[in-house]
Amino acid sequence: MEIIETRDAGAVVLAVQGRLDEKASAELEKRIQEGLTGGGRRFVVDLAATEHLSGAALRVLLMLGRKLAATAGGLVLAAPSAPVMSALQIAGFTRAFTICTSRKEALAAPADASTGDALEKAAKVLGLARTEGGAAPRPASGDLELATHAARLLGVRVGGAEPGGPSA
Repeated sequence: MEIIETRDAGAVVLAVQGRLDEKASAELEKRIQEGLTGGGRRFVVDLAATEHLSGAALRVLLMLGRKLAATAGGLVLAAPSAPVMSALQIAGFTRAFTICTSRKEALAAPADASTGDALEKAAKVLGLARTEGGAAPRPASGDLELATHAARLLGVRVGGAEPGGPSA
């Protein structure tokens, strides 16, 4: 796995090549933190050459999106390969992120203020956010099946069961 970082049109562009698994996700998170420390607020993650997107990578993207939305920043995903797009669709992230078919389109895309709400909802549905009382929120009944599937994909415990195992 390799991450090639460039700056273009005021955005930090991170092109991920290879498998974005748990170890690579930690590297992506580190690079994003460095970009944020360096003043970056608009990020494009180019997934054209990404062969696989793990649950850890999905968590990193979700947390980055939430952090950027809270600071008036933006995150756009560019040109996801077919397997990566499938993982994004299964996790329900196609509603939470701006996803463009090319890097050029992603660089021109406006930061969508509504994605912050969608990211927050995704985090709540997946149990990655807490309510004021500290308890994990319950998904709406219509979202339960999708939330359960996405949570398992992300490695979140569902109903006391181990990730990927049968639910209680």
